[in-house]
Formats: sequence, structure tokens, C-alpha cells
Amino acid sequence: MKQTKRVYFFLFIEFAHFQTIPLLSYLRGNADSRLYMDFAMPFVHIFVLNGLLLLFYFSSYCYFSQGGGKNCFLKPMLINFTGPLLFMSRGSALYMIFGLFLLYLMSGRKAIKALFFLIPTSLIVLFLFGQMGNLRMNDPEGKLILRWGGASQKFEESFIPKEFFWSYVYTTSPLGNLQNAINQKKNFKDESFGIIPLIVNEICPMFISKRLNVSEPQDKSNYYVDPTMVVGSTYFDSYLIWKWYGMIIVFGFILFYVFAMQKVVPKNSAFRVPMYVVLTILTFFSLFDNMLVYMGLVPQLMFIYLLRKKCI
Repeated sequence: MKQTKRVYFFLFIEFAHFQTIPLLSYLRGNADSRLYMDFAMPFVHIFVLNGLLLLFYFSSYCYFSQGGGKNCFLKPMLINFTGPLLFMSRGSALYMIFGLFLLYLMSGRKAIKALFFLIPTSLIVLFLFGQMGNLRMNDPEGKLILRWGGASQKFEESFIPKEFFWSYVYTTSPLGNLQNAINQKKNFKDESFGIIPLIVNEICPMFISKRLNVSEPQDKSNYYVDPTMVVGSTYFDSYLIWKWYGMIIVFGFILFYVFAMQKVVPKNSAFRVPMYVVLTILTFFSLFDNMLVYMGLVPQLMFIYLLRKKCI
């Protein structure tokens, strides 16, 4: 709890700096549409976001290690999970839930029982994911995402909650955009071609790359299946920068993180299992977005490396 209090101290500094709590602003309907994107004090938010994520995985690991139930790790679990909800980070909340499920399976619980709860739990998570998306767009009824995503009239008139359309869009558009970029095979500008733009923009965390200001492709919209769906998996931008070479190099860096972390973190480290969770999130969610540049992932691996000698 001591570490969680420190992280929340800096989170409250952010609340004071922006003079708002994003979740409350969206619930009241008086939030700017960009609030959830602009809510980030330089460097402070990196510490807050990564601290909450790693502490959640660690407290969840300890919770299951103690047999579950109402043990002393339940409270820090819930407190750490609340943080991303307060500043409306859907991705972070989704990663936490995904990590919690992984830890549940790794704890030795019955797989059949886990799968029994997986379907209803997944539906609830996907519904809330869509609900948060509507709130962030100040569109409680979800009409904007239906129009932007090209939802059919049949779907709009169906009994299916429209919040689930968010999940459909985020699942299908990344690979669709990547395939569209590969199929077009356009010539790329020299200013965005080569190893330096690739390393800086597609491998360095975003809090570093945006300060280096290295040029990147400016014609991305030409490759989107739909101009409103701007996600293209980890490999979309790397293909635009250096075609297949770019994709292979980025994939190589993902493998490097996976194998290097397993080598440097001892098997008896208290952060060995949380490390597996973070690496699984890195590899799985790379299907949907570039997790290497996401400021809430690579710093976690740095924290784990620094804390690797803490034993169970």
C-alpha cells in the first residue's frame, strides 16, 4: 500500500494541475472531447500509469498466491484498478482485466471454471469498453461510432447493445488497415524511409520519440480502409516507413524484449510472474496497436528490471 499511496499522490497532483477528474467530467457531460488524451503531465503521468499497472499485476499475483478470498491484497488490487478509470484510460483498464485473467489461470485454478466465467465476464468488459468510448466522445447513445464505423441499418435496429460495436471496430480495423497498406504498395517519401525513423517512431516509447521530432509518414490516411479508423496493429507504420524490412525489425524487437527479460529476471524474483503478464500483453495486443511505443508498457519492464532482485 505504501507504493500505491505514492503513485496516487502524483495522480492527485495531475488532478490538481488539470483542475478536474476526467471520469467525473465525462459523467457530468462537461468534458472536452480531448480531455482523456491531454490528461498527462510530462513524466509524471508515465510514473503514475506504469506504477498503477505494475502494482496491480503484483498485488493480483500476491492475492492469488495467498489463495484468493478476502486476503490483505484485495484492497490494493481494487485501488490500483480504480486509477485508470479515474482518468478514463480504457486501454489500461482492459490490460488490467486481461492480466488478472492470466494470473487467475496461472494460479492453478480449474480451467473449466475459468472458461465458464470467461464468456459473461468478457461480454461485460466489452460492453463497458464501448460505454467508456461513448462517454469520451460525449455521445451517450453511441450514434457517432455507428456512423463512423459504417454500421448497417440491420445492426442499428437489432437488439444487440450498440456499445459492442466499439469492440468490433477495434478488432477488425487494425489488420484491415495493414492489409490495405500492403496491397497498395505505394512509393514512400525519402524523409520517412530508413532505419532511423523506424527506430525512433516505432520502437522508442512515445514519450521519447515525440521529443526527438524525427519525420514519419504524413500520408497515413491514404491507407486506412476508413479514415475514422486509425489503428493498424504494431506493423502498420513500420511498413509505411520501411516496408517488410520495417515489419521484420519491429517483430525482432518484440522477441528481444520477451527473451531478454526472461534472461535477466531471476526465477525466484517476486516480479517474475508479473513480468510474464506484461510480456504477454506486449505480444497479444501488438495485433491491435504498437505496444512498443505505448508509454504504459516498456517503462514497466524497466521497473521490473530494477526490482528484479527482490525475491519471493
